[in-house]
Amino acid sequence: MQIQLKLLANYRTHLPQHAEDNTIPLTLPDNFLADGLFELYHLPPIPESVMLINGLTPKEEQLLQEGDVICIFPAMAGG
Repeated sequence: MQIQLKLLANYRTHLPQHAEDNTIPLTLPDNFLADGLFELYHLPPIPESVMLINGLTPKEEQLLQEGDVICIFPAMAGG
């Protein structure tokens, strides 16, 4: 299955140099859990990170689908 992975802010350093617009295409096996991307790219898990799949917050243990666009970035706090 083909997806697009976009890493933002300081997570961009985890992308290979050929990434364009902070995005890379990935080929993943079917039945790949969205949370598996955190381990694959050595990113802090939720709640330290935020993940959106096609612009929406994923459900717990959501499987990725062909053509999904996943965006991961550090959680921010303010006050």
